[in-house]
Amino acid sequence: KHYGLLHGLVLVLKEQRTLWWPTFVIFLTCAAGGGTYPALAVLFSKTMEAFETIDVDKGNFFALMFFVVALGNLVLYAVAGWLSNIVAQTTMKFYRGEIFSNTLRQDMA
Repeated sequence: KHYGLLHGLVLVLKEQRTLWWPTFVIFLTCAAGGGTYPALAVLFSKTMEAFETIDVDKGNFFALMFFVVALGNLVLYAVAGWLSNIVAQTTMKFYRGEIFSNTLRQDMA
């Protein structure tokens, strides 16, 4: 029987029910992190207005907004990376333990 990547992922997720919540949070943080790219595009288009005038406050405001988006990305991707590491380590520990236990139960001959 041939299993594809998606089918294998579904099998792992079915076996690892305790990791559903972190996986859901990873999905949300990645979606929110991906949503910052359109926000940056809009912010960059508004930044062009700051170059048209001599208004320094407007330029400082947009620089601050870029910094705020960068801080948001830092938090989002840090949480996603931390939770991804937890999910990966937990899954690998489970399956490595299962493989080791299956190996120990095999006949010597």
